[in-house]
Amino acid sequence: MSTTVESPILVESFLSDRLGICANVRALPDREEHELLVVDVPTGDVVITRVLPNKELAVAAAKDLTEMGD
Repeated sequence: MSTTVESPILVESFLSDRLGICANVRALPDREEHELLVVDVPTGDVVITRVLPNKELAVAAAKDLTEMGD
């Protein structure tokens, strides 16, 4: 028996050189919800992971996080 697992698909990515973070939005397979991942660029560590109800909210949150302090 073979089980296929679909991976999340990258939808948007925002980078803040000043803050040293990258905020990625991924579509979750077979769900309306989207995942927001914030990565510390120098280390590659995921520092924030959140599932948001839809793409629009996830993209807005990612954009806001990377534009903080501009």
